[in-house]
Amino acid sequence: MANEIIINRMFSGSYLEDDENIGHEIINLYRSDDKPDKKGGFYVYLIPTGDYSDAHRNSNINGILLVRGINADCVEVMAKAEGIENVFNTDGKNWVMLYRNGEFEELAKESRKDGSPLSEKDKEKRENFIKENKQQRDYIKNNDITYGGVLANELFDGNPEAHYNMSLFITYKADTIQMAREPFYLITGDEHAIPGRKNFVIKRARLAGSAGTTFYREDGNIQITKKKEESKADFECRKKECQENEKYNYQRLMTEILSDESLWKDTCVDCYDASEIHNDDTFSFLTIAKKEYDEIAYSNAFVYFFEKYPKLLESVLESLKDINDKELMISIGNQSTKIEREEENIDILIKSETCVVVIENKIKSKINGLKHDIYGEIIQNQLDKYFKYVEAEYAYVEDRYYLIFTPNYNKIDTDKFKIDRDTYKIVTYRSVYQAMRSFAEKDANVANDNYFADFMRAIKKHTQDIDNNYEEIMKRKMKALIEKNGNTR
Repeated sequence: MANEIIINRMFSGSYLEDDENIGHEIINLYRSDDKPDKKGGFYVYLIPTGDYSDAHRNSNINGILLVRGINADCVEVMAKAEGIENVFNTDGKNWVMLYRNGEFEELAKESRKDGSPLSEKDKEKRENFIKENKQQRDYIKNNDITYGGVLANELFDGNPEAHYNMSLFITYKADTIQMAREPFYLITGDEHAIPGRKNFVIKRARLAGSAGTTFYREDGNIQITKKKEESKADFECRKKECQENEKYNYQRLMTEILSDESLWKDTCVDCYDASEIHNDDTFSFLTIAKKEYDEIAYSNAFVYFFEKYPKLLESVLESLKDINDKELMISIGNQSTKIEREEENIDILIKSETCVVVIENKIKSKINGLKHDIYGEIIQNQLDKYFKYVEAEYAYVEDRYYLIFTPNYNKIDTDKFKIDRDTYKIVTYRSVYQAMRSFAEKDANVANDNYFADFMRAIKKHTQDIDNNYEEIMKRKMKALIEKNGNTR
């Protein structure tokens, strides 16, 4: 029997933004409800569909690392599950996992998207999932597995795929689930390390497959596919290297991570508690409008408040620090100041008699740990264009500054932004937030502006070291669903 460790990437699909969807993996962060006669248990759901391929049927799972994706080369380890017991597909039949989005719908309609009929293998797959769905519902009911008083399967009965009666709810039962004591990371190379945090290099091209779940085997026996242009000798050499790397990965995960109790909190995750889920910390009007990652919305809001409160602008510029915590000390004094939006496509251009400030506001083009477009050639060309325009158009202005506002969770290589004689200064949202909050604490008009307070909550979201947007969304949805059912704790 093969020994394996699983890395399961959670909250990793844009489908979670769907108002009707609650990601099944939310159960991984809680112990099921205590009952008068017994304590709740720990259950794990594997992304994306709760199942796994037949190759892992007879494996001994030594542990599961629950991670949050930063990008293909870096994941944050959130928690670990140990003492793993299989509760999925226990009848011994061969199963084939779902590979594509929308496959539930295809199986339910008994035809592919192109109109072709299902194969016999597809039909068998559908029947297996329908059977497992019923078995899991029975298992959950018989064992009274609830969260906030709601049966585990009922948490997800509102999801669009639920009416196909093929969705799964639990993959494994665990003896324990412990959260990380503080954030630490798995990376594919030292160049991807998160500064100031513990980082562990794992020898893989990617840290989690597109499906979100990766199995690491102690014997190194992983599936390697020969490339078309690859010779047999080169393939065998690469295969051997991959197998040796896999053995290394397993041992490192086992001995340096799962077994190192200093990395983990002393107690396990607890039962669901509605009071620990807050709606008002980073929840704002931009959350409601689904503009939390909209750079234009933030840029417009910055300009609005800077124009409404000129002293706020003056104070913020003087208080900003770059990514290396160096004070920038940008001074516009008491001079007449004009703020432009999209002059020559520049996000924010602040102009006075003696000072020009370029602010390029970059949140990210896509959420959920995908690589930020700030690394791309297009963005760097834009920055170069803005620099050349300002240097030529405002050469008569004594002080010219070039800033990039970016969330703290974005990992930026400052060397990529050296342009001509000057450098774009990276300013994190945390620095902006702190500067704005400091001014508000001293100015009653700003402090009592409800719109400003709400915008500050929106900014605060991007001051975090990790973007946990989907996790927050899932917790809020779970809370709303449980409260709707009248089962608050």
